[in-house]
Amino acid sequence: MHLVHRIFLTPHISCTSTSCLLPTPTHLPPCCPQEMKICATIINLFHLIPAAPQTLVKPLLEVVMKTERAMLIEAGSPFREPLIKFLTRYPAQTVELFMMEGTLNDPQWSRMFMSFLKHSEAKNLRDILAASPGRFFSLLSSGAVSVARPASPTQTQPSRLDLQFNAIKIISIIVKHDEKWLPGQPALASHLRRVWISDAFQERHRKEHMVTPHWKEPKLLAFCLLNYCKYVQMVSWWWAQLDHLYNFYSPFLPLSLSQCETFHCGYFLFRHHYGEMELLFQLLRGLTSPFLCHLACLKDYLEEQLPRQYSVQHKRTLFFKFVEIFHDSSFPEELKAKALQHVLLPAFQHSLERGEAEVLLGPANPEGDNLESISSIFINKVLEPERHSEMLDSLRIAVLQFSALLVEHASHHIHDNNKSRNTKLRRLMTFAWPCLLTKTCVDPVCKYHGHLVLAHIIAKFAIHKKIVLQVFISLLKAHALEARPVVRQALAILTPAVPTRMEEGNQLLAHWTRKLMVEEGHTLPQLMHILHLLVQHHRVRTCMLCYDILFGLYCTYIFV
Repeated sequence: MHLVHRIFLTPHISCTSTSCLLPTPTHLPPCCPQEMKICATIINLFHLIPAAPQTLVKPLLEVVMKTERAMLIEAGSPFREPLIKFLTRYPAQTVELFMMEGTLNDPQWSRMFMSFLKHSEAKNLRDILAASPGRFFSLLSSGAVSVARPASPTQTQPSRLDLQFNAIKIISIIVKHDEKWLPGQPALASHLRRVWISDAFQERHRKEHMVTPHWKEPKLLAFCLLNYCKYVQMVSWWWAQLDHLYNFYSPFLPLSLSQCETFHCGYFLFRHHYGEMELLFQLLRGLTSPFLCHLACLKDYLEEQLPRQYSVQHKRTLFFKFVEIFHDSSFPEELKAKALQHVLLPAFQHSLERGEAEVLLGPANPEGDNLESISSIFINKVLEPERHSEMLDSLRIAVLQFSALLVEHASHHIHDNNKSRNTKLRRLMTFAWPCLLTKTCVDPVCKYHGHLVLAHIIAKFAIHKKIVLQVFISLLKAHALEARPVVRQALAILTPAVPTRMEEGNQLLAHWTRKLMVEEGHTLPQLMHILHLLVQHHRVRTCMLCYDILFGLYCTYIFV
């Protein structure tokens, strides 16, 4: 039977395919559709013959690829559907052939392999690859050595990069079909992480004129690592609930759950998840680099799914991990800013708006320090007034945003209004105070985020009237376009609070609003800024008193 395959079937396909290679008149198609159907039918016979030998895998693939290359029909080839039926009969031999570095480096071989792996009937091929993740280690290493062709010269850097890219593509295909596979392979995830955080990888994909086939590599790699983070987090959450139930019901259980091997495995995964928190922060590199591919799925997960799916305990763990990396000089400051902006701020805002402040932030202790209190840890270890000028602007803005969030939703964790002095409130104001000084804060967005923090503090606590007036006047003069949203947000908080914090607050509001209107009204952005304040806060009695005067000045300005 083997002789029949070698003498009849394969040569017939070769002859039929070779007819497609012969010169033909330009007005005729290079190959008749009927001949292509015959080729596909012959290929379809192989998986129906019980005694078809595995040695036909390579010759059959070579003939099909030669035909596709000549006919320029690789994308819509009619031969692949019947061919994969035969290849899935010998998945181990097929995978070994395609995973040789010589074939992986060949563009046509690698494209065909990827198309086979994506096929719905290729589960056998994917299972063979998933069963031996160690084969990817050398491919993901930058120092991969060719073992497929001993006679070939030493691999060049582009060929090693091609091997790495193809390995990432294969892993991403397996992950798409089996989301539980990669979380069970921590060693492979560690190799993927090493590739992601390497400076060479980040620099290579920052270039505008990079190798075109590799442009999706960051997206595929981020997809794999995000799958690892998501699934490990989900499983660890369920095991945390099981651990809680075990502690509650253990006296009533006939068999101690602590002796159960399954429980030990799950509890190890629960503990292992907390060691992977840094990987979530490392994924933020995808939001700092100008990659050609978009990573909207990463940003959507961080800002939309993570706040809803992470438990309060996980959010606390994220915060403490952030404090740890905040003092790590080797961790880029830009990543620290992104960690606050895209991870901690959305997660904490979601919980605080749901009324989970006490559980999330820990016990309130405004007068003392508590290692379990997030507000105490943040004010004492993250807010460093002496390093205010050394911080990156983006990091300073994110820290100020987190400070404003804590003051707005958990002011009782920071200061007790019944006490006159408080070190936490003083430290918080000292950190935000340089934003009032022109010489120490140049960036307008950063400057007025400090004003936002001070506005929240004034609205919550009894602050000296000089500080209240200074912040209000500074915000009244702020008409910079790039800082407009945060300025309006700060004024919306501060304007109703001024009359309650100052004795004659209404008169002072009217006086300074009228004064700036007259002195700075010649500037259209400044004029529009003040008028917007009047319209938005028309219920404040002060604005109603001076509205007619200011409107007359505005009409004079327009018509003159």
